[in-house]
Amino acid sequence: MRRITSMDTQKARVLVIAFDGATWDVLRPRMADGRMPNLRALAEAGAAGDLQSVYTPETPSAWSSFMTGKNPGKHGVFDFLVYDPTTKTERPVNARIRAGKTLWDYLGDAGKTCLVLNVPTTYPPGPINGAMISGFLTPDDARDYAYPQELVHELEAEYGRYPLFFETMCYIAVGSRRHARMLLRELERMDRVKLEVAEKLYDRHQPDFAMVHIWGTDRLLHELWNLMDVDHPQHNPCLAAEFQPRIDAYFRQLDEGVGRMVAKAGPSCTTFVISDHGNGPTHYLIDQNSWLLREGFITLKKGVRVWLKKLLWNLGLTPYTAMRVFAPLLRLSVFLKAGAPLKALNRASGTLRIPGMLSLRDVDWTRTRAYAPFGWSGIFVNTKGIRPKGSVEPADYEGIRDRIVARWKELTNPRTGEKIGGPVLTNVEMFQGPYARYGPDVLPLPLAQKYMPVCFFGFASREPVYPNHTVPGNHRMEGILLAAGPGIRNAPVTDASLIDLAPTTLHLLGLPVPQAMDGRVLTELFTDESSARRPVQIAPESEVIEEGEDALSDREQEEIRAKLRGLGYL
Repeated sequence: MRRITSMDTQKARVLVIAFDGATWDVLRPRMADGRMPNLRALAEAGAAGDLQSVYTPETPSAWSSFMTGKNPGKHGVFDFLVYDPTTKTERPVNARIRAGKTLWDYLGDAGKTCLVLNVPTTYPPGPINGAMISGFLTPDDARDYAYPQELVHELEAEYGRYPLFFETMCYIAVGSRRHARMLLRELERMDRVKLEVAEKLYDRHQPDFAMVHIWGTDRLLHELWNLMDVDHPQHNPCLAAEFQPRIDAYFRQLDEGVGRMVAKAGPSCTTFVISDHGNGPTHYLIDQNSWLLREGFITLKKGVRVWLKKLLWNLGLTPYTAMRVFAPLLRLSVFLKAGAPLKALNRASGTLRIPGMLSLRDVDWTRTRAYAPFGWSGIFVNTKGIRPKGSVEPADYEGIRDRIVARWKELTNPRTGEKIGGPVLTNVEMFQGPYARYGPDVLPLPLAQKYMPVCFFGFASREPVYPNHTVPGNHRMEGILLAAGPGIRNAPVTDASLIDLAPTTLHLLGLPVPQAMDGRVLTELFTDESSARRPVQIAPESEVIEEGEDALSDREQEEIRAKLRGLGYL
């Protein structure tokens, strides 16, 4: 791979290859021993290091921040559901309810040709100067998932149903030989198709900016981390020995795709290989609502029915114990197909419940001061005027928030006696902008300590901290950044953030950076002789941009909710 030391902005191109959830912990050993030679060549010719994600480090918020160059407080996407204060309802995220212009909007306005493929939260794809295929969170039966529209017919004529989402069930069949086999087979086929389509469309459009997103890396690291990690409590040596060659082959397929895309882009192109967050082992789960109930921040309804549910819960009749007892039967779900992501977003987590067991439907919201709404989205103070069933006066907000932080910092693992540890962040530390107040008020992040704070069933376990038997791997704040091309230094990368990629790309392509962007141009990537060392131009831009009309029908919103629940996100 030839290294170029100068840069001509008249011919400059940018290629972004996005491996969702990728981590150096998995990639670097494969690069070092020659199993991923193309990534290794890029690293040896350019710059590499960690890429800091955003809060929360989840797919919708992270990619929305990447494409806007802004923190979630400015674009309004904090997780899989976006709160609408006018209707006091939550809607599945989509391209039209995210506030602000995207990187490819700015590039298209300047006459640049763009190719944007498979990026989450880009449905429905709007007009673009080039071509777009939407990604994760596209409705199951959508017939408008690509732009221009005729591209849909072209894709399906050649490949059949384009792989917008996975059909292999998630998490509850973890540890099953059949599950691993089915997942890897689907990963291989999905990413082979996506990379092949990317190459063909690149040849056709010869874009100034191209982005190819691969979701399979995140899914593999979530579900098969235990097969790659001998220290994981769920490590199975027999399954690991059987499937490690297949896992290596999957990463080799991705590496070969990188090599082909870089070759097509040519020597004047700057290539970025990135991830929206990292991944790592998860040994314990922390049920946030069970903890909030124990600490007195959640109050249950009065009445015999709720009293009886609470009694049984105290005696150990919980969703966690039920799942442990029925685990062998749950493995049969591997024979079922997962629906489209839309089907899982229908109800927020916490409404997911087992009949007769305690759930968030048993909460007295008039006396509840804080709760965890769904998935991995943190803790919300139940503030009047901000939360759907708010009961806390704004004057009491900071006191309750600070008590939650203080008590969480004392939380210990009953099996080890050690404090959970990790940062505990507050809303004002994480977000700025017109939508900041709708984000989580407290976000515990004991991820590096191998804990995962969650809300799956409302009150999953009597003991808030319990062993993880469902999600072997989970997100980390540290993603990957690899940059190579004309005028890129061969040096380590430090202090880079996901929101820096949009302004850096605009600058590389000779355009000014909008003032409202929170990210910065990563000028330290450029050699002294590179023309990219020119001063960064700033363009004025209002930070308040009205949301568009919701792109999803009620049925499509219901479909996405159901799918996300099936994926474990809600």
